Amino acid sequence: MTLTFRNLDVSPDDPVENWPTEAVLTALERGGLGQWRRLAAAIRADPWGPVAGRVEEALSVTRPYGVSELMETVVASAREKSHGFRPLPPRGSSVTNTQINRLRQDDE
Repeated sequence: MTLTFRNLDVSPDDPVENWPTEAVLTALERGGLGQWRRLAAAIRADPWGPVAGRVEEALSVTRPYGVSELMETVVASAREKSHGFRPLPPRGSSVTNTQINRLRQDDE
């Protein structure tokens, strides 16, 4: 099924940098690996930028199973690489290395 944004002036095909928080929220809840990879790439490109902030804001509202921990890990990892520190993983995290590696695939 194709992702659609309702009541928004952006399309899922637009750059994720143009998505408002509501679009990010929709992509996290109902999107797929393609949208999550695009969000992850934007976060890695600018770990403290607007996309990372919108993802954090969306995750403060909803906790989609599996995706929330994965995206938190992407943000933390990108920020770690940009500042040289390694934050502790969240307690009870069930994110697998395979899930993280899928999102990191275009880094290599």
